[in-house]
Amino acid sequence: MSHIRIIDLTSSNNLAPLSAKLTVAKIDDSGAIISREHPVAEGTLNIQPLIALNQQITAKFKTATSQDRYFGGIQLPKTMVQNVASDCDTLKVGIEQLRDSLDRTLEQKSWMKIREGLLRSLNGIPQSEPMRLVILTDNYDIQALSIEQTSFITNILAGEDRAVSVVFAPQELTRKLTWQKIPNILVVLGNQQGIQEPIHLQEIERYFRSPAIVTHLDKPSPSKVLETISDGHFDVIIMVGHSQMNDNGLDGKIGINELDSISIKQYTQSFKNSVRNGLKLVILAGCSSIGAARALASSTIGVPNVIAFRVPVHYRVLRLFFERLLHHWIVRAHSLETALTDTRGELINYDLHCPGTSILPILFTSPYAPPLKFPISSGSSWQKRLHNLVLQPLITIKFTGKKMKIPAIVFIGLLAATAWYWRSQSPKLEVACNSIQGDGISCGEEILLKEPNVSTQIHKQLGANAIAKGDYPQAIKFLNKAWDAKKDPETLIMLENAKLANRNLSIRTIAISIPASQSTPLDIPTGMLKSIAFAQQQWNADPSHSWKLQVVIADDKNDKHSVASLVQNLLKRDIFAGIGSYASEVTLVAKDIYNRQHTVLVSGTSTSTDLTSTGTDNFFFRVCSNNKVSGKEIANYLKAHKYTKIALFHTPGKTFSDSMTAALKANIQGSDIVSKFDFSPSGNASDVIKKAKASGAQAIVLIPDAYTSDAPERNRLLSIIEANNGELPIVGNEVVKDQTLFTRFSKQQLEKLVISLTWHPSFYQNNTIVLPNFWGDKANLDHRIAMNYDATQLVIQALDRVPIDLNIIDARRELQKIISNSTFTIPGITGEVSLTGSDRSQAINSLVTPKCDGTKCKDFKPAI
Repeated sequence: MSHIRIIDLTSSNNLAPLSAKLTVAKIDDSGAIISREHPVAEGTLNIQPLIALNQQITAKFKTATSQDRYFGGIQLPKTMVQNVASDCDTLKVGIEQLRDSLDRTLEQKSWMKIREGLLRSLNGIPQSEPMRLVILTDNYDIQALSIEQTSFITNILAGEDRAVSVVFAPQELTRKLTWQKIPNILVVLGNQQGIQEPIHLQEIERYFRSPAIVTHLDKPSPSKVLETISDGHFDVIIMVGHSQMNDNGLDGKIGINELDSISIKQYTQSFKNSVRNGLKLVILAGCSSIGAARALASSTIGVPNVIAFRVPVHYRVLRLFFERLLHHWIVRAHSLETALTDTRGELINYDLHCPGTSILPILFTSPYAPPLKFPISSGSSWQKRLHNLVLQPLITIKFTGKKMKIPAIVFIGLLAATAWYWRSQSPKLEVACNSIQGDGISCGEEILLKEPNVSTQIHKQLGANAIAKGDYPQAIKFLNKAWDAKKDPETLIMLENAKLANRNLSIRTIAISIPASQSTPLDIPTGMLKSIAFAQQQWNADPSHSWKLQVVIADDKNDKHSVASLVQNLLKRDIFAGIGSYASEVTLVAKDIYNRQHTVLVSGTSTSTDLTSTGTDNFFFRVCSNNKVSGKEIANYLKAHKYTKIALFHTPGKTFSDSMTAALKANIQGSDIVSKFDFSPSGNASDVIKKAKASGAQAIVLIPDAYTSDAPERNRLLSIIEANNGELPIVGNEVVKDQTLFTRFSKQQLEKLVISLTWHPSFYQNNTIVLPNFWGDKANLDHRIAMNYDATQLVIQALDRVPIDLNIIDARRELQKIISNSTFTIPGITGEVSLTGSDRSQAINSLVTPKCDGTKCKDFKPAI
């Protein structure tokens, strides 16, 4: 049985926007449809910018490979443009740009129903059962996109153990695939001129052992190739040699000798005859062979399965791919699509040298075709011996009053499977804390939050060393000294965890994900840790509680590519719930994994509307308002002050910034955005401000992303405030509330600044005393500390209602039920916290402006 997921893009007449429908199906081993649900979900996607980027990258490949020089040991034949890899620097830049763009595209809100539908469809399917994800389209620009490269596919949909094969289908063509009695293989060894290590016949024949028949043509004439293909009854055709795609991507040429090449479309009839004669698979072992593959897989010819390469590739990668594909498909007896997925995984090592090579091969197949497996002849002597030894002996059993005879090996297998099933019902996870260092996860065995002043961390480091060794009394001694020297939140968490170790206590563990990266201001992860450290210390100090709280710190690097593997490792541990992440872009990836693992994730700071969910099976929650509230608040402020012409600074393509920008535009009726700028480092800030003024702007709106960009957004943000010098009013999102504002800028530069925050203490004086007093500075009780404290309290208070005797899996689910109940509320620092779906019910946003005295500003107050 095979699980099929089809994203149907064939109904779209153009690419902006692209409409899609999701189909969920199951087929048996013969290809018969067991079940089919259509459509499960629908969505739209704007991929025009993505396609334009992919075309630019391809153009770079063409330009590089057409130059008269060596690449990877191959001298370029001047008669062919696309037959070897471009240099790795070009490839690296292109692949990274494409990967980021693909990820951003699949995070569009209009695609969320497709995304969520895919994840829901996995419920009840064991991780061990593979899944085929079919992209149904005949559009070349979409087929050329390496969708299997995206984080959603590799880290979320596939996860840690599930095998997901991404294939493309030009149409819903289904043929009954019946192998010849003896598998018949045709190998065409064409033009491999200039390749240092060409593929030889012997390397192919060793995989297709007797009784398979291998026919080979070595640098044949065009007529010989086409005559052989047309008249033969081949199951598989392998064509080795340089290849070239035509300009429209609908056809390609394959070099069959040093002088001649054949066009697929030119010889359509020969290939159609071969399909009628039983052709099941064509492997094009040549660079840029996707054009030829598209022609072969089209409805005109209809080859059931075609494997090719999208762009030029290094010959060693091509060679390794070819060898490993045949190994997995024939020797290990995997299906063709699983063999391709396994081979891509092995090519990842080459990504270090030529990034992206692991995703260049593409498989065209039919959505409902049964997985193609190479047949093992039943006539072989070793199989007969196997049959006589383990399949022929029969055991008689009585079932529902009737006697049945089954093979002994089957009976033994049933017993083993039954034993395994009952053993598997007891969930087993790794312990929450261990002594492993360098994995970005710590209970205290390593310091994740590096401070610039190393001298203040001496005792803290000694404490970490002691925890790593399991010497908890010594760790407590050092960490107490570190805590006395400096009220550091990571130190306090390490100390609390060390006190819990080796004690006969009931302990429950939650994790917090922080952005401990160099590009993120230190006050952000520090503030997040202050909130959970205080909550942990409060809870554990109360002797009336029946369990103690342990905290695991995880560094997500504020990077969506890093967080996926981090969360997967976290949720293998005995952890009840997670707090975080900081940035919406990172939380969006983490959310999907937490949902799939049925584990609660609560965020205090991620406000993008893309995260909103109303489903009852949702495991993500947040205690902050979403960007619709902030966007409307900023728009209302601009309208109230009659600022009708706006200069907008934002970070296009980033989840948080895009979400806030969309919310602003939706509520800004009556005002015009007269100029737009991004936070790229190019251009002088003074010149940009001059352009904004020249456009007639009456106010500036700053909507940077949450430090997820490689570009120095923070420096750019501050330089814009500096260059404006207080002349135009500035309204910004919460990222604008930088810790250096009051030390860097004068009253004149700040007095026209207004910031929209998810919360500010001046509006809730009665609730904001204990926490800042604990850390010794009320000014540091910013929105991030308060919101994450309430996020932590939401988890703790709900967790306290979960029966102590539940196993971890059931406890995770019970925790979700409690939090998602509409009657569940907690009193928080930011006010009463209750939820509607994933989002907070109460609107608690605040507009603030600097509170200034004399020539300096030192705090914030409500904006009028």
